[in-house]
Amino acid sequence: MSTTNTITMNTSDLHDITLNWAVAKCEGHNQDERWLEIFMYQSSRKTGYNYATNWAIAGRIIEDEWINLTNSDDVWRAEIATDVIDGYLTQYGQSPLEAAMRVYVELKLGDTVEVPAVVFEAMGVSA
Repeated sequence: MSTTNTITMNTSDLHDITLNWAVAKCEGHNQDERWLEIFMYQSSRKTGYNYATNWAIAGRIIEDEWINLTNSDDVWRAEIATDVIDGYLTQYGQSPLEAAMRVYVELKLGDTVEVPAVVFEAMGVSA
């Protein structure tokens, strides 16, 4: 399993396994090939690093980063303060966790992310 091939994604387009992978990267998990194998295995079984759907692990991030969540017309908005005076980042999602984890990734990694191609392959998408 090679992690050298990557695909650039907009942070606003991250979802499911790609979002979980990006949050794990933000959390400092060693992303060598062995870790990626474990991540992929756990993802296929809906266990482990499911930040986009698991309040038990994502809730800590939301609290620690002071992420603000609001809902309007079934679209969730997450906002987080930046180091810039009166600066905020905003992301949207279909769920509060999707929006919150997207804004967290944008804060830590920027508005684009290099995702290993193998993550897409696990989703059934050829890279």
